[in-house]
Formats: sequence, C-alpha cells, structure tokens
Amino acid sequence: MMMFIQSMSGEQFRNTTQHIDMMENLGLSDDFGLEDVETDAKLSKEQHRLVDTIILRAEEVDEYYDEACCNEKLYKMLAAYLFSQNKHVKAVDMLDQVLSLNDRDEKIWYNKGLALEQMDRLSEAADSFRMALNIDENFFDARYELGMCLIDLEMHTEALMAFEVILEKDPDDLDALYQKAIILRELRKFNRALEALDIIIEKEPDDTDAWFSKGKTLAVLVREEEALSCFEKALEFDPDDQEILDARNELRQRIFENTIVKR
Repeated sequence: MMMFIQSMSGEQFRNTTQHIDMMENLGLSDDFGLEDVETDAKLSKEQHRLVDTIILRAEEVDEYYDEACCNEKLYKMLAAYLFSQNKHVKAVDMLDQVLSLNDRDEKIWYNKGLALEQMDRLSEAADSFRMALNIDENFFDARYELGMCLIDLEMHTEALMAFEVILEKDPDDLDALYQKAIILRELRKFNRALEALDIIIEKEPDDTDAWFSKGKTLAVLVREEEALSCFEKALEFDPDDQEILDARNELRQRIFENTIVKR
C-alpha cells in the first residue's frame, strides 16, 4: 500500500479517495473533536507507517501545487491522527489546509484552538475559539475553552464573561460555575466566589476541588478555622493530594503560631 501511495502522481493523489478508504479501514475518522482523540494503540507499526506515508505525500502534493489540493475529509482525518500522536504543529497545519478550503466550519476552528492550547500558544488558541463562536455563538465547548485560555492569559474579566454566558444557558453547568468561582477569587470578589462554591458543594458534596477552593478563599479572608475545616473535608475525599495536605499543614501552623502570640 505504501508503494502504491508513493507511486501516485500528484494529480492522481489529489483526485483519488483511495487513501481515505485506507484510513477509514484503519478506524480513523474525520468526524471528531480533538479533545476526544486518543492514541490508537490498535494500529500496528506498519499501519502507522502507512498513515505517515499518506501525510508525507499530501504535504508534497500541496507544496508542489502551492495550495490545499487534497480532499477536505482527508485533511481532517490526518489532523485527528497527528493530534493523537502529539504532533500538534502538523495537526494545526492540516487544519489550516481545511480552513483554506472552508473557513466557516466552527468545529475546525475549535479543534485548531485545542491543538494550539497543547502548544501553550494561548493567544492564538483564544483567537481560534473566538472564530468558532463568530460562526456559532451557541458553541459552548468553544466558549468554555476560550474562558480557560483567558484565565491562563490572566484576562479574568473577559474570562468571567465567557463562563457567565454559559451559565445563563445552563445554570447547572458546575464546571463553568467552578471556573467562575476561581475567577471571582482572582478578582478579589470573595463573597461571590464563596456563593458559587457553596452551590457546587450543595449539589456535589464530595467535590474535592470545590472544598479546597472554598478553604483557600476563606483563608484569604482570615476565616482560618472555617478554612481548615474545608481542607479537612477535601482530604476526606482525596487523602493523598499533596497540595491540599500542604495547605492544611501550613494553615495549622499559622493557627498555632497565632495562638502562641495571643498568649
């Protein structure tokens, strides 16, 4: 098969669908979200080499014609495969080829954003998520990822707006509510952060992250005994979490030292 692919002329390669059939037979698909793609351990070394040969041939043909020459479906399949192999730069290249053929596909912009996130190219990732939302403002996965990028970029006010839009549509989205609480704490709106965390804890009382975040927020407010109680609660559900253990022990030491000073 590899010899067959390599022997094709550029014109034959760009017009055939045989390479797509080959990849479908390997279980690869163009209907994907990159967050769901995992390395396919079922592929043999020979099958990996076949896909790598198709990728190389596609790159050669595109370079020869100086444009995206192949089938849009092929580029999508190759992007998914490359992402699964942690080859994010090449995955973005393939997605850019799709966008050169059709830049009104919000899922491709979203997938490009996910790949850029993996490379810590957060500003570019945020722009890709914004492009997806320009096409479909109700694409809430894209809005969520935009919010996450903006948190990492310390653009907290814009990030807060992203999660609030999600919560307007779905008030029970606890992931979005948790991120909103984290942002509110960063913005020093501690009481609002606590309100959000209390809602999460009421609905999911075993949520370790919510208990831990509530403890950290209370510690900032110097409500130390309450904070300690939250850390202890978080450790009930995850007793080996080193970050929580460190925070609990540090707070215990602070409370002890404050008690000594008062004496």
